[in-house]
Amino acid sequence: MGGAESKMITELLDAILCGREGKVARLLKKEPKLAMCDFYGGVTNPVCRATYLGHRNIVSLLLKYGADVNKQS
Repeated sequence: MGGAESKMITELLDAILCGREGKVARLLKKEPKLAMCDFYGGVTNPVCRATYLGHRNIVSLLLKYGADVNKQS
């Protein structure tokens, strides 16, 4: 994983944790495959984290960009 991609994953995680829907949307628009990345070495992923935190609009965005609701974490 490159440094730029790693930085974007970190930004996505931060945006999800803070409930920043607009930031999540901008990141996904720029790099749609972020919807399918892993956090914490595969322990969790964006859709699981957003769901756990109750960020329904962010979950919807992630699904729109291809997040897999059946992905094991």
